[in-house]
Amino acid sequence: MKRVFTGATFLPGGKDWQPRRGQDILISDGIVLEIGSRIAVPSDAQIVDASSLLLLPGFNNAHTHSPEMLGRGLAPMAELNEWLGHAYGSGRDTLDDDSVSRAIHLCAADIVRGGGVAVTDHFRQVPLRPDAVRAAARAWAKTKLKARVAINLRDRATAGGGLVGVPEVSAARHSTRDVLVQAEALLDEGLPAAILPGPSAPQRVTDELLIETARFARARRLSLHMHNSENRKDVEACRELYGESAIAHLNRLGVLGPNVELVHCVHIDDGDIELIAKSGARIIHSPIANLRLGSGVAPIARALRQNVDIRLSTDGAGSNDSQSMLEAAKFALLAPRAALPPSEWLTPEQVLSMATGGAQLRAGADADLIAFDLGASAFVNVGDNFASNVVLAARDADLVHVMADGEWLMRDKELQLS
Repeated sequence: MKRVFTGATFLPGGKDWQPRRGQDILISDGIVLEIGSRIAVPSDAQIVDASSLLLLPGFNNAHTHSPEMLGRGLAPMAELNEWLGHAYGSGRDTLDDDSVSRAIHLCAADIVRGGGVAVTDHFRQVPLRPDAVRAAARAWAKTKLKARVAINLRDRATAGGGLVGVPEVSAARHSTRDVLVQAEALLDEGLPAAILPGPSAPQRVTDELLIETARFARARRLSLHMHNSENRKDVEACRELYGESAIAHLNRLGVLGPNVELVHCVHIDDGDIELIAKSGARIIHSPIANLRLGSGVAPIARALRQNVDIRLSTDGAGSNDSQSMLEAAKFALLAPRAALPPSEWLTPEQVLSMATGGAQLRAGADADLIAFDLGASAFVNVGDNFASNVVLAARDADLVHVMADGEWLMRDKELQLS
């Protein structure tokens, strides 16, 4: 299927957020074929008038937990460890297939309405239930988003206070070998969505599980996805267990590497950042959840100065109450200003690069794009400051189209999900 967006204003993305005006964008078979002024339009192409639209790369929600779509607004005054008991202590660790599917459909709808085209679902069902992972993979495949399911793995019931007071986890401990065998089998099963290992956090798993999941992730060229240093109790738990920070421990085990994704990293120091940078690992930033649970403000600007790759996420709806990447982007921009000196503030352009995962709208790239209504009040007298207005002023309601791999996820503000 060929489609042409005609007369668009677009932002290329990557590190280039300067507008190009009056451009046509030709898409075929999920790829951007050509961008230019008045390009030749194939006779069989669907034409989309984009003269009043702003196009840019779609957002990549780098970390969420789909089961939490069934439990928003819980424990509004709780910090992380107390909140976990509320979030997963009411049956959300034992969802049936229909509930898994419903949660993912709701999650996908929220993500798309907020400009998302891709998602990593750190899918938690403790103890690990392979059938639930299979149900999640099937459900995400139906949505048409570019979805990855990171299997939330754990083999340690409590860790120096890391999850004290969550009885359903303590009572459901699996042996390390059981967890590894089940996880590795799921990776090789050929499920309809991308599957990757997702150890819960260094203080919630054994060294054996970390080392083995790192090994089979690298052997299969997969990412390894885990929480890290989310709040001060996490840091204390790791130091009690290992006598060092979580990052230092992962480095000593040989786990850190360019395929590793570290979610949160709120309480890391300059030494940790240096280790992350040297390893090539990336940080997944979840600013709203970090505020919602009182965890703090992550040192993202300092990590960027060390050339660490940063990706943006909403986190789960239980600790965010939304799945809007636009909302997450605004919080990412503003939260440091309340807690950190101006030298550690982010720019709108940096935030957009994080939100899009560094994607670019260019010839040869995947046709993953979003389109805003330039007639919306967010863009009145915008000049060339589109990046600022997208992050600070635009709202989900200003989005008109969302597309992944050239397929509509939302068209004319109407969802096109299965």
